[in-house]
Amino acid sequence: MDSTQIKIPFYVKMSLILLGTLAFFYIMYIGQDIIIPIVFAVIISIVLNPFVNLMCRYGIGKVPAILIALLVSIFLLTALFYFIGSQLAGFSESFPQLKSKFAVMFKDSIDWVSQTFNISKWKINEWVNKTKGKE
Repeated sequence: MDSTQIKIPFYVKMSLILLGTLAFFYIMYIGQDIIIPIVFAVIISIVLNPFVNLMCRYGIGKVPAILIALLVSIFLLTALFYFIGSQLAGFSESFPQLKSKFAVMFKDSIDWVSQTFNISKWKINEWVNKTKGKE
């Protein structure tokens, strides 16, 4: 048996590592349309696996347990999206009222600051407008 080892110079090792790293990230970038759904599928399967195992322990077959788990998760996601959508719709309906109440609250806070710290309302409004302009 030959006990000689091939000694590769440091610069060759570093160039191979750099080239391999670049190739890996390039493949990840090119394949992201395929890789991202696969990653989400793996995450969903890991989350649903305990529920499937529980149903299998109660005597339900593997395939029906998987179908039930998928249907329950789809139902829960649909209910969640419906709830979020209804809350957004309610918020958009009440937005004009919120805007007017915020304007009243802003005016009241300017009045309070003016009276408490003895600063003119004009200076406070000027400072607020200057601060808004910096953003």
